[in-house]
Amino acid sequence: GAFTWDFSKWDAKIAELKNIYSEYYSSVATGAIDIDDVYDEMMEKLNAAGLQDMIADAQEQLDAYLGK
Repeated sequence: GAFTWDFSKWDAKIAELKNIYSEYYSSVATGAIDIDDVYDEMMEKLNAAGLQDMIADAQEQLDAYLGK
């Protein structure tokens, strides 16, 4: 079968990340704010909320699936 990331332990963090994303999305999407002006700030917040930990967890699961 295909790889499927088990993100169940990340439910609370995913909600937090979505909130951070939503904080910036409409302003950037409409052009009210240039992404270059807020990118570093947004990524800092996302990383502080655990984005990199989630990415590492997904990579660990993928590596295990691939037998690495």
